[in-house]
Amino acid sequence: MNENTSPEQNKPATNFVLRPEPRVATFAEGINWFVDGFKLVAKNPVGWIAFFFIWFVVTVPGSFIPLISVFLHFLLPVFVGGVMWGCFQLDKTNTFNPLCLFYGFQRNFSKLFTLGIFYSAGGIVIAVILQGLLVVFGYDLDSIQQLSSSYLNQDVQPEDIIRLMQMLLVIMLGLLALSIPLFMAIWFAPALVIINNVSPLQALKMSFIACLRNMVSFLSYGIVGFVACFIAFIPFGLGFIVLIPVIFASIYTSYKSIFIDESGVVDSGSDGSDNNNKSDKNNKIGIEI
Repeated sequence: MNENTSPEQNKPATNFVLRPEPRVATFAEGINWFVDGFKLVAKNPVGWIAFFFIWFVVTVPGSFIPLISVFLHFLLPVFVGGVMWGCFQLDKTNTFNPLCLFYGFQRNFSKLFTLGIFYSAGGIVIAVILQGLLVVFGYDLDSIQQLSSSYLNQDVQPEDIIRLMQMLLVIMLGLLALSIPLFMAIWFAPALVIINNVSPLQALKMSFIACLRNMVSFLSYGIVGFVACFIAFIPFGLGFIVLIPVIFASIYTSYKSIFIDESGVVDSGSDGSDNNNKSDKNNKIGIEI
């Protein structure tokens, strides 16, 4: 483990070539993404455990403070992109820096932060639509406050319970239906931006299409993830010290499986800065130039 290397000082000598189109993975490959993610973590378990505590300190306490939580929401793709670059280094050079969480501040920051703006804007749109749905179904602010006060005062009538359950159902179904497309668009986008220098909008589009084409493999991936989360909870939640790194690594392995043509690895001549001399339109398959 080399803890003193920056993303540029320890840059792998090669870069990935993007496929012209994201490939369609099989059901079994969704399981393999988790397995390969675990193998990637096993290359440097001490470094990944150190990463977990850094990630926990940086993100978890702040998520309970409203102003900081909003700021972290904007920075989410920056953090995830940094971890994706750390996974790329580990995959290609067998070196891992637990501080990779911050690599996104040094490499393609403006593009990653732009992803954060789109992601946050999507969250705001979802909140507005949910509010509209509640009004359409007759749950205005006054009725919600009335139901809440009845529940807190333990003066809940049977009809209030039915209305409360209906309101929760509208919220859950609406949140699920609206959030999934947003998650699909953001899932692979940080990796595409920081590794392949893809523009933010193009990365969001490519990620959404890839997720749409791979719903079957994401089904198996989700099943394994659910089971893994259940197991991680059993020893007082200590299993998440391993599971969180594996989830991050599995995002990288799924990106690699779907997008990367490893037979076309080429020399990387980019300095990783935001000032590219050639536009992404000339960079049709996303190779760093």
